[in-house]
Formats: sequence, C-alpha cells, structure tokens
Amino acid sequence: MTTTDNNLNLVAAARRLLEAREDQMLTPVEWDALQAAVDAMGERVTPYYVATLTRYVVVDALHEDNARAKGHAALVDLYARSRKTNDLIEIQTVRPAMADEVAMCAYHAAKVAEEEARTNS
Repeated sequence: MTTTDNNLNLVAAARRLLEAREDQMLTPVEWDALQAAVDAMGERVTPYYVATLTRYVVVDALHEDNARAKGHAALVDLYARSRKTNDLIEIQTVRPAMADEVAMCAYHAAKVAEEEARTNS
C-alpha cells in the first residue's frame, strides 16, 4: 500500500468519525482541528519523481511545485546521509513517478532501514 493509499484510508476513517454525534466525542476545538486536517488530506496527492543528475527521490505531493520543495528537502537528507553535504543540489527533473520507480524507492528505503538497524544494534 502506498503512502497515498494510506492517506486516503485515513481521510475515509476521519470522515466516518466526523459523521458521528459531535457532542459525544470531541471538544469544539478538537472537532475543528480534525475537520481542518481531514479537509487538507482530502486533496489527492500523487507520487512524484524528483531527480538531480546523480540521485533521485519519490515524494507524495499535491502538484509539481509542492513536489519540487518536498523533493529538495528529501535530497538534502539523502546527500547528508551519504556525506556529500557540500554538493550543490540542482533538481533537473520533476514528473509524476511510474509504479516501478515508487516500488524501487520503497525497496531501497526498506534495505537502508535494515542496514541501519544492523549497524546500530
């Protein structure tokens, strides 16, 4: 299941909660905060491929500009973890990601997490 699917499931669950009787569940402030969060999550996000000449990431974003900003932050983190903090991050490509790119990023993230767990234990 992708992050987008998880977000959509969260929105559906929150909408069911919002349909319940307000006076039995949350304070008005909590209710308003939940409603705002559900409204914000209701916008459809798309996985985007964001790449420099040598590295790429896949991020969930609402549109290309949002993907560029999220992608830049993810690339900064990626470069920092690879100890290449002095490299200029110049994004060359921003486009909707293909399914195999999303799968490859998920696989790579899982393998990195496994390696970090082995190293830290």
